[in-house]
Amino acid sequence: MLRDPASGRSRPQRISLADRALRNVFTPIAPGQSITLDEVIRASELRQFGEKVDLTAEIGVSSNITVGTAGATQPFKGTVTLRIAGQKDQTTVSEP
Repeated sequence: MLRDPASGRSRPQRISLADRALRNVFTPIAPGQSITLDEVIRASELRQFGEKVDLTAEIGVSSNITVGTAGATQPFKGTVTLRIAGQKDQTTVSEP
């Protein structure tokens, strides 16, 4: 979800869902290990809120996970909020 704190507007984002065939292909993750999920938010999606970008992205992941060797699964949900802000104009003036 993209949110503009200044205006209060928000817009859900479409995500790339995994291939359904992968639902039964599991990757073991040992304690202390991590995985990375990549997703792209296009500039055009950011600019729907205006040319000056200062937004928050609420990112959530949910899945069923298997804990231990017994094979029982349990639901997992995690969320994080990320600030996305445009850079100030970095135009430099060159000396003659």
